[in-house]
Amino acid sequence: WNVTNTTGLLRYRNFQFNKLEDWESLTIERFHEKYHVGVTGCFGCPVHCRHQWQIKDGPLAGLSGEGPEYNTQMCMGGILGITNWESVLHGSHLVDKYGFDMAEFSNITAWAFELYEKGIIDEKDTGGLKLEWANMDELLPVLLEMVAYRKGFGDFLADGPIKALERLGKPEAEYYLLHIKGLGNMLSDERSTPALALGIATSTRGCDHLRSRPAIDLYHLPEKVLEEVFDGGPMSSDYRSYVGKAREVWMMERVFAAVDSIGTCKFHTIFFSPHAPGWNEWSEMIYYVTGMKLTPEQL
Repeated sequence: WNVTNTTGLLRYRNFQFNKLEDWESLTIERFHEKYHVGVTGCFGCPVHCRHQWQIKDGPLAGLSGEGPEYNTQMCMGGILGITNWESVLHGSHLVDKYGFDMAEFSNITAWAFELYEKGIIDEKDTGGLKLEWANMDELLPVLLEMVAYRKGFGDFLADGPIKALERLGKPEAEYYLLHIKGLGNMLSDERSTPALALGIATSTRGCDHLRSRPAIDLYHLPEKVLEEVFDGGPMSSDYRSYVGKAREVWMMERVFAAVDSIGTCKFHTIFFSPHAPGWNEWSEMIYYVTGMKLTPEQL
C-alpha cells in the first residue's frame, strides 16, 4: 500500500484522487504499533499471512478480528475517504459480520457520497442523512447496518449499482458510477497498468481481480524471466507498456482456473512470484492426492 499509494495506483473518495497526501496515518507500520497482536493462516498452510488485531482502548475496546488485507485498507479506508485505522477495522468487522462484499459496499457508498457532494442527490433522497465526506467515520457503521437490514437509504444501496441507478432515475448520476458489467470497481487505478486494466475489462463477472489479475507485472522483473513464465513471445518489464500484457492476462486466467479447481492459494502462484508452484507442481500434487495422471500441458 505504501508503494502503490506513492505511485498513484489507488483511488480515493470515489476516484476523485489517486494518491493520499496524509498517507502515514494508514500505513501498516502504524497498524503494527497499536493494533497488531499476532498472525494466522488457513488450515494446514505454513504461510501465516493474515494479521490478528485488537482495539485495546476507547469506545471500541475489545473489538478484534483477522486482517486487514490490502483491499481492506482501501475499501474501508481510501475509497470512502477514511484515514484512521479504528474506523477501517470496525468497518471490516461489520462487513464480515453481515456477510458483505467489501469492495462492492465501498464502491456504491462512495458513489452516493459523491452524488451528494455534487448536489445530484440531497437529504430527501437519503432519508435525512448528510452524506458528507467529513461524516464518513460516523456514518460507516450506520450505513452498514442499514444496508444489511434494508432500512431507509440502505435499501437503495443494497440493490447494487445498476438497480440503484435505475431507481434513482437521474441520468447524470451514471457518470460517477464506477463499474464493469454491473460489478463495482475495486480499489485500484488501472489507467497506468494495461495488463491489470485488460484483466478487469475482460473478466467474466465484471471488475474482478480473482479471475486473471497479473500482479507480477508490477515487479519490474527481467524480460527474459517474464518470457519464460509466460511461454515465450516478447514481454516488457515496464507495467505501463502494452507489450505482452494480453499474454499475461491469458495465462493468468488459466492459472487462476487451475488453482481454484485444485483448492490451493492464489498467493502461492506466479501472481506473486515466478518461483512459486506452477503447472509441474500442480500435476504432481493431483497425482499424489488422487492418482490421476495429468501432464502440465493437459492442465
